[in-house]
Amino acid sequence: MEAKKSREQAANIEALLKDSDEKNSKSSIIQEAYLKYCETMSESDLSELFRLLDSYSQGYVRRQLHEKGLYSQDTEYDVMTDAKLEVWNHIRKNRSEKKENFANYAFGIYRNKVNDLIRKASRSRKRMPTSSLTGEDGEDIDVGVVEEQRFSDNNDRISAMEKLVRIYCETFLNLASATRPASALLALCYARALPHMLEEIPDNKATSAKWAYERMGDKSVYSLRSESEGILTEWFCDRTMVWGESFLSQLSEPIPGSEKSAPLGEEMYTERYSKERIEDWADSMHKATMREAVKVVSSNKELMETIREGYSSRDVLQKFRKGETR
Repeated sequence: MEAKKSREQAANIEALLKDSDEKNSKSSIIQEAYLKYCETMSESDLSELFRLLDSYSQGYVRRQLHEKGLYSQDTEYDVMTDAKLEVWNHIRKNRSEKKENFANYAFGIYRNKVNDLIRKASRSRKRMPTSSLTGEDGEDIDVGVVEEQRFSDNNDRISAMEKLVRIYCETFLNLASATRPASALLALCYARALPHMLEEIPDNKATSAKWAYERMGDKSVYSLRSESEGILTEWFCDRTMVWGESFLSQLSEPIPGSEKSAPLGEEMYTERYSKERIEDWADSMHKATMREAVKVVSSNKELMETIREGYSSRDVLQKFRKGETR
């Protein structure tokens, strides 16, 4: 028994030494490729450097994504691409300052990128805008919190929650019309969506007109548009999460009820609208958004199937499916 144990220990030590030697060898090869690219700045040398870095870091990235239930070809591609972009930017800006162990430095970038994605997914689970509608019995039903333990598959749970949040935001971004003014939709965005995304208010607090009013400060409507788009695109990691054409066209129109010829976009929002107005608009635009979002959710059979696994029969998405909302 002792002899067998000693042989196993020796084998383990040998495996560790072999793994260490392989890492050192890869690090040396990466260092050579890095120094070569710094000299030539050629596309072929950059491609080779990226190939080596991907090979060096890909196993770690995949393990982290799998452990968190986030793995897919798309998520892996996003992490690897973002990491390579940051690597390239670093070399371009610091070409004359060579790193002594570039493999270790670059691996840190890959590690940070996968951790960023995991954190964003965690916020998607926790920060879904709280949504309540009135059911047939007249009772407000909360759809902002998913009973996570009822989902048997972590990938499905995260995917469903992300899609619900995305549908909600995409809906209000494209909701502007004559009866749904841009100013009202900004109130919804700032009072209901952004404070949750930025983790500025508790999960159990649906709306904060106070936070919205203070955040808006002395900014113009144009500035609020840019700021809100910046937060949304970063939170979703998607540059298409921007205000729609109808919203944008309203910003170039004259300020409603004003004798000024300046467009709405130049108006200082809080100079014209109070916290009370923001709160009223956030509530009414939320209801309008939910009515439209319900249609999108209900038409997605795959999403509805996943959601039904996570909600009890009394919950609102069952009512959505049956058309029992008003």
